[in-house]
Amino acid sequence: MIHLGGLTCCVSGGVLYLLSMIPGSFFEMLNSVTRVHQIKDLEKLLQVEGKIIAVSGIVGSHTPIKCEHSDTLCVFLEEKAQQLFLKRNWLFSWVEDSKWMLPQTKEVPWYLDDGTGCVNVVGAENAIALALKAGGEVFEGSKPSSDCLKGLVMLGVRRTEHVLPIGTPVTVVGEAVKDGIRGFRIQKPEKGLFFVSPVPLDKIISPLGKWLRRFKYVYVGLTVVGVILISKPVIEYILERRRGQLLRKRVADAAAKRAKLVARGLETQQENSLDSTSRDRNVLDLCVICLEQKYDATFVK
Repeated sequence: MIHLGGLTCCVSGGVLYLLSMIPGSFFEMLNSVTRVHQIKDLEKLLQVEGKIIAVSGIVGSHTPIKCEHSDTLCVFLEEKAQQLFLKRNWLFSWVEDSKWMLPQTKEVPWYLDDGTGCVNVVGAENAIALALKAGGEVFEGSKPSSDCLKGLVMLGVRRTEHVLPIGTPVTVVGEAVKDGIRGFRIQKPEKGLFFVSPVPLDKIISPLGKWLRRFKYVYVGLTVVGVILISKPVIEYILERRRGQLLRKRVADAAAKRAKLVARGLETQQENSLDSTSRDRNVLDLCVICLEQKYDATFVK
């Protein structure tokens, strides 16, 4: 019968292994990207077009967006609208509820500048881990209506802006391709990473690697413990059979030796030399069932 605790440990280890595969592949991709320390060296480093790179700099644009609800200048704007209203519940009491509307996004051409050069970035809305800052927020009240007769009263719409402001330091990982004669741009690759994050690449890789190592120690440990628990009954059964075989062999050898002594008429000498044959006598007195203790009963045919 399979040990339930061992099976649970093995399954848990397998689940943890599967859960670590996604961040593990992400970690490997981050380690494999080409790091560009200065944008001015981008052309020298990228001899092959379409290479995945990581570069850091300050967000800039020649045509920034000016937010409607604040004075913030940004290159990427996401506006979310939340519709607020009152409705009657099953007790005919008025309760406040809300509904989110589809967000609207807007992006203008922008670039990264590290003081040594500039590189254009395209398609930030498709980037992973795009950290937007909260911009302006406004509430637009609704005019009174006759919907209260239908059990619904509109309160208004709350609009919230999330932006990527000018002057924000970010790290971009994506595909670098030529943009014009001497320029480059970073865009989303067909296969691979594309993310815009305010956190430097080293500060992303280091903690991720630590957590992956901890995951590895845990799922390997659980798997080893599970295998030990599952195989323990099997090992005990094999050892028990082995011990039984050795005892049977000792009994058979002792019986054969005693038969030879009897056949040669040396039974009397064997009884006088107790020191040399006590082990064989003890073996012959063993129980034929358990092969461990001396017998206390015999059956005569």
